[in-house]
Order: sequence, then structure tokens, then C-alpha cells
Amino acid sequence: MSSYCSPVSDVDNLGIEPLTTLDALMPKNYIRVLLAFRTSEPFNVVSLRLQSGLNATTEKIPWISGQVRSAGDGDKQAAHGAIYYSSNSGSPQIIDCGSIEEPISSLEAHAMHSTTIPEDVWPLGALPGSDDSSVFGASIFRFKDDQGLGLCVCMHHHAVDAAGFTEVLKIWARETTTRGSSTSQSGGTRLSRISEALASQIIEASSKGTEQLLRLLPEYSPIPPAMPASFPSFASQMFTIPTNHLDAYKQVLAPLLETPPSTNTVLCALLWSFITRIRAQHEENTLSLTSSRLVMAVNGRRRIGPNFSPPDKPYIGNLVLYASAEQPFDTLKIAAASVHDCAEVCNTITQSFAPAKINSQHIANVYELGRQAGDCSTIFPGWDLFNHRDVTITSWADLDLYQMNWGSELGQPDFVRFPFSAADGVCIILPRRRVNSAPHSQNLVEVVIMLKAEHLDALKTDSLWQSLVGEQ
Repeated sequence: MSSYCSPVSDVDNLGIEPLTTLDALMPKNYIRVLLAFRTSEPFNVVSLRLQSGLNATTEKIPWISGQVRSAGDGDKQAAHGAIYYSSNSGSPQIIDCGSIEEPISSLEAHAMHSTTIPEDVWPLGALPGSDDSSVFGASIFRFKDDQGLGLCVCMHHHAVDAAGFTEVLKIWARETTTRGSSTSQSGGTRLSRISEALASQIIEASSKGTEQLLRLLPEYSPIPPAMPASFPSFASQMFTIPTNHLDAYKQVLAPLLETPPSTNTVLCALLWSFITRIRAQHEENTLSLTSSRLVMAVNGRRRIGPNFSPPDKPYIGNLVLYASAEQPFDTLKIAAASVHDCAEVCNTITQSFAPAKINSQHIANVYELGRQAGDCSTIFPGWDLFNHRDVTITSWADLDLYQMNWGSELGQPDFVRFPFSAADGVCIILPRRRVNSAPHSQNLVEVVIMLKAEHLDALKTDSLWQSLVGEQ
């Protein structure tokens, strides 16, 4: 299924949003999110209201109607690709996908499985089909019980990161509720904003050669990952973790740490430890591995400065950096059961994303690495993707998708969900429900874990893991 996108062939009205190297270094895939609402309002009324809001959003951010091209057509300002759009192309059109055979209650964490959200309700696939790929797609469907509506939204990862995706949804929700309530996104292109904000740091970074930058940035590598001869079967499952269980860990760990650990730090330490613990029990080849790395996505907006991406002029693009922590296998295997080892893991994690480490100069170094590479597809992840060694965690916990009000017909989302995908050692911490929203689960953290299938089965039966997650 493809989302409507008018061709961008009207040269006189052609707009160009040049991409930065921070955009081009991202995986070439779509960020896909489902917002589910409990509502009995007429489907056509809600659909028209959402489309009206999307039309107004496109007026504020016209490039969401465009297409991503990785080649810049010889334009030096678009050396790392660009979004091409026409002011005459209109807004993307929301696709009506009818009804699915599942009730909205199927999105509860304990009930959800890999086929709960049918693939054919998504307006765009997981991967772009061509170089001229739509920036944006949206679709809606009804749940089986006719008491709920699903809104599927997809955005090209070269156009936005999770924070940028959320900013687009915020504007859309505001425009759906009260048209004209959002300010136009002026203030220059993403390329001009980044290059101006990091001007002095980019000069410093440009004095370094590619090899020196790679030594400073071990999260990146010029060497493609070694592909295994065959892939095992992968599985994915959502777990809920009571926040009071995490608070208990925090209380015990606090005396052993220089600063009290955040919920996110403790959660990441436990996920890393439990996954390594299970892998060590089931993989002979892990005996030859001495250490494991934890890679976490970090939003770089605040690292540039408090005024770089203000609420009235958010930076809608990619500003993701990777924090990388490393610990011995022997420490990680027992960290979930050992307070002292868990404290050591927490310290390592805290140091890896400290503001002194991931700062404006670090961001400029990444920016310059991509510029020197020219073709950012020749830069690869610097961690182990396939040998059951490393762990990657992305957190949406602080992105307020549940707090968005979509108007009287929809209100706030009851569920925010992602499509299940096959991967090994990848975790996604879902957006958090805050106070006054969804009281039945406001004290739970939701996490999707993707692992080798037999490892996930083993994790689910691990007694220590069961004590953390409780009854699922």
C-alpha cells in the first residue's frame, strides 16, 4: 500500500529542504507509529477532522508532502540528499483502511502479539521502495468492536528522528483541535540551523581527518557488519514493568552511586544485564566474548543548547547521537542479581551519555564524519549487530505522545504502539503514560524486546525476570 503523494515535477513551485549528514547517517527506513483512540464518533466525521488538521499542518511544514532523494542532483546544498516538494502538490491524503478483526483491547500489553496490527493497515512499508520515497504517510482504521479508531503514521527516518516525528504530530493534533493554533515553521532550513549553531565546533572538527574522527567516534565504522551464513528465527514481545519495582532498585543502588540513578538508567542497566544473562546461558560462542556494548540513542537538541529547539520553533529533523557503554560479560551476567555489579553497570551507562561526553563538539564531529565520507551509506554501526553480543536501546519515554489532545471526537490516545520487527538485542522503551491519563497503567513502563526466539522464550521463564515484570 502506498500513501498519496503528488509528483514534485512543477519546477516553478519546487521547494527543497536539504538534508544534513545527521539525517543521512540514519537507517533508511520508516518510523511507524500507531495511535489508538477509544471513540464511538462517526468514522467519516473523525476522518474529515483529521484530514483538515493534516492540511493545515502541511501549510506549516510543506515538506511533509514531498519525497526524499538520497542524491542531491548536483546541488552542493543538497550533497547528502534533500526533500523535494511542490507548493502545488497539496497535503498527503489519509488512507481509509476499513476495519480490522481485532478489538482495541488487543493492544493491551499482555494481549498484543506480532499480528495484532495487520501489515496492510500501514500506509507505507518498513523500508522505502525507491530513492524517491514519500516523506509522510497516514491511514486510519476501525477496530472490530467499533468502539475505537487506529491512526497509523509513517515518516521517513532521513527526514525526522523520534523527537522530530513527535513535533509533527504535536502540530497536527493542535491543528486538528483548533485550526491556526500553530506557528509556521520558519527560521531557516535544518541545514542552516545546524551549521550556524555548530559553526565553531564544525571548524574544529574539520581540522581532523576521517581516521581521527573514527577513533573519537567508535559508534561508527567504515567496515560493513559481517553477515552470518544464516539467520536464526527472531521474536519480539512487549513487557510491562511496574515503576515501583524500578524504584526499589533505585533506592538500593543510590548509596552506591555518586548521584541517584534515573529510572531510565536503571531500566537500561537491567535490560542489558538480563539479555546478556540469557545469552550467556544459551550461546556457546559467548564464552569467547569478553565484553558487551550497550548502545543508546541520545537526543542532541539540548546538548547544543537550551535555545536551539524551543517549543515555538522546534528542530524537526535528525539529531540523534549514540552513547556507547561497555562492560565485561562476567559483570553483566550477574548484575541483575548483584547490587554492586548493577551499580557498576549504572555508572558506566551514566558516564556514556554524560553532557561532557555528548556535547556540541561531539555532534560536530559526527556531522563532519558524514561530510568527509560524502556518501553516508558507507558509514556503518560500530557495534555487533548479529552475534548475540551487543544491545541497542531506543527510548520514547520522554516524548509526550499520550499528552496530545486530538479534539473532542478523539481526545488523547489510549495506546501508542509500534509494529513488531525482527532483530536481535534491540529494545524500545515506549512513551510513558503520565498522571491523569490511562490510570490503569500509569505506574507501568512498557518495553518491546526483540531477541533470538529461543532467547526470548528463556527470558520469559527466567525467575529473576519474572520477579521484575510481575504477572504478564
